[in-house]
Amino acid sequence: MIILVLYRQVDLQLDKASSQPTLSEMTTRALELVSNTDKPFILFVEAGKIDLSAHSNDAAAHYWEVHEYQNTIEVIENFLAQREAEGKSDTAVITTSDHSTGGISTGRSFNNDTYPPYTWFPDVILRVNCSMERIATRQMAGEKLEDVYMECTGYMNFHTCLILKYL
Repeated sequence: MIILVLYRQVDLQLDKASSQPTLSEMTTRALELVSNTDKPFILFVEAGKIDLSAHSNDAAAHYWEVHEYQNTIEVIENFLAQREAEGKSDTAVITTSDHSTGGISTGRSFNNDTYPPYTWFPDVILRVNCSMERIATRQMAGEKLEDVYMECTGYMNFHTCLILKYL
């Protein structure tokens, strides 16, 4: 059995319409389909939007893509637990990343003379409600940049956003 899902056609988590399935929902459905048979199967699930958001250094989009990947891993772990409860321990899971991109970091050391702990302020990322791609698209469509930033990031204006980035 082969199941092919073109996840590229799905928006980033931040920009996703409620009618679009998440990666974890698609994985759940795929596992339902393949588990209805006793034949061996390989299910390849790729969280490719993690890579795309990292390439564009979009920290908020990247955060939510990783979060959805974690949701997907939880779906797979639940599937494995169910199979084990049914006496089927013939399943292997391999998870890996192909590479890291962009040098994206959500933490920062405030003292260069000592080894970090890094400090992270997630509220800065968590208030963002759309990707940089969506912000750029809206700006290119003629919307005022300051208005788009305020709506999408909660920052008062673009300059405030840049200043907060370096705090």
